[in-house]
Amino acid sequence: MINNIVIVGINRKVSRQVGEILTEQLGMHFLDTIELFEFDNIPRTFEDILKEQGVSYYRKKEQGIIGYASEFENTVIHIESGAVNKKANLDRLKEFALVVYLHIPAGKIKGYLNNQEYVSKELKKFFNISLDSISARIEKLKKQCNIKINAYGKSPLRLSSEIIRAMNEYFNK
Repeated sequence: MINNIVIVGINRKVSRQVGEILTEQLGMHFLDTIELFEFDNIPRTFEDILKEQGVSYYRKKEQGIIGYASEFENTVIHIESGAVNKKANLDRLKEFALVVYLHIPAGKIKGYLNNQEYVSKELKKFFNISLDSISARIEKLKKQCNIKINAYGKSPLRLSSEIIRAMNEYFNK
């Protein structure tokens, strides 16, 4: 029985806010797994982790955090979209949670990444991906996640309402 909801979204701030609203609306707990990445004994940012440990460390840590999240019940879990880029990670999440993907158009993501003025070379390298790659990733996630919601230009409150409506449809199929 699935009794957790995983929120996956490109926009960290919005997807976290959606998770917090759903937590209140559904009377569930909230877990922000992204905070687990950044505060692993030593407070540090995503950029610090990339600089100190590299991408492979970050991806291994994602697997551990997914395992940790699987132990929770009645929880809305906010997770970074890169964590579900690997099919095995997404399949693991779907074993214990309904996975909701908040997507936005690839062009908007690429435009945002290109407009970042004060980005370190580690982040530039990490985010230096083509528009085609971003589009392919979005389409893959839209096919593989349980619920897909177009999040572009919508408030967190509206998105949470759309998620609840989509969950009702999903479970009443």
